[in-house]
Amino acid sequence: MKLKIIHTALAPNAGWSDLARSLHLLMPWQWPRLRRGPHLARLEEHMKKRVGAELTVAVGSGREALQMALAALPIPPGSIILVQSFTCMVVINAIRWAGHRPLFVDIDPSYNLDPADLENKIRAHCGTGIDSGVSPGCAAVIVQHTFGIPARMRRIGEICRNNGLYIVEDCAHALGAVSESGNPGEVAQVGAAGDISIFSFGRSKVISAVNGGLVAVNNPALAGPVRLAAEMLQPAARGRTVQNLLHIPVTSLAKTFYWSPLGKLVMLVSQKLHLINLEVTPAEKQSRRPHYFISRLPNAMARLALAQLAKLDRFNLSRRKAAQYYFDHLSVAAGPDPSAHPGAIFLRYPLQVANPRQVLLQAKKQGVILGDWYSVPVAPCDVDASKTGYVPGSCPHCESANARMINLPTHPALTTADLRRIVKIINQYAEN
Repeated sequence: MKLKIIHTALAPNAGWSDLARSLHLLMPWQWPRLRRGPHLARLEEHMKKRVGAELTVAVGSGREALQMALAALPIPPGSIILVQSFTCMVVINAIRWAGHRPLFVDIDPSYNLDPADLENKIRAHCGTGIDSGVSPGCAAVIVQHTFGIPARMRRIGEICRNNGLYIVEDCAHALGAVSESGNPGEVAQVGAAGDISIFSFGRSKVISAVNGGLVAVNNPALAGPVRLAAEMLQPAARGRTVQNLLHIPVTSLAKTFYWSPLGKLVMLVSQKLHLINLEVTPAEKQSRRPHYFISRLPNAMARLALAQLAKLDRFNLSRRKAAQYYFDHLSVAAGPDPSAHPGAIFLRYPLQVANPRQVLLQAKKQGVILGDWYSVPVAPCDVDASKTGYVPGSCPHCESANARMINLPTHPALTTADLRRIVKIINQYAEN
């Protein structure tokens, strides 16, 4: 008998109830309420209370939310947006499509933006001194909570206040994580410390609502521009909504038969026929703007997101237990200690090994599909690097991690037997 396929992606959080809900929403009598209905407002209210935000607006994807957040900042065109390396092309695209320029900051051991290098980059590129409050060209910092591990928000906040920079929190990996607040000894939900924050409900994120994003405004001065922009948006087209709803049934079928050529054929044919969409399109990898930017989140996708949000705390507790299991049982490589990151949710468990390609290949042969976020400074690995603006050698800690990085699944469908199987593979094939 073939072993169960363990996959890091392919809507890993979606269960039988989500499959049934997707199929129900695809029924013809549900189509009149695919785009508009009560669930969008309910989702926005839920997230507003969770973050404690001034305003929340749900849109078609996390990358759309990031572009909307950047567009709301009262900054001149061509401004510098500081962003960590060890990130994704969709983040860089949002900066460029908002009319600005990325400046890359190195990472610290938590795979988040390094405050010391942030100060260095501000000194070198943005002004005459860290305490001068003068930062010509620099306007904002995007803070990414990588793998659901919160960044050092207190120190980053001090640096941004000293230099008059807006903070945009990218919480795509970190829904439900808890971060240190601006006051010593206090903590807050991630997304509460920035002037404006974004979340993702995408298929491989904390909840698998296939697509969807949300802008959370904390700075009252930015609420007006975001509210005005939201009023001008229409829900995503019905065809795109149907395409998203098909994702969970298609991937569920593909995972069932993934051991045979049939599973891979299901995915290939579905993509070729545009029954489902790609997580990052070829156009986005080339920094070409897709035709559907920006839309309101359809009612049907908000309904999926709300159902998943009801299980969020259970999901994240399961992720932390998986991370603890890896930390306790991996003998050849050490990842982050969960006790050192009490507010983290560990969307994936990052691990550095000397032979990442070999480990990924050997695991795949045994039915375990591991992740490679981020094997290059701006992922995925097949993006047009000339379009990213990244200067090789500018972020050495990031590049060192890129060369050694694999990540292990933590999603709630994993059993103890699954975790034991993954650990056995890593201990057998990984090299220090």
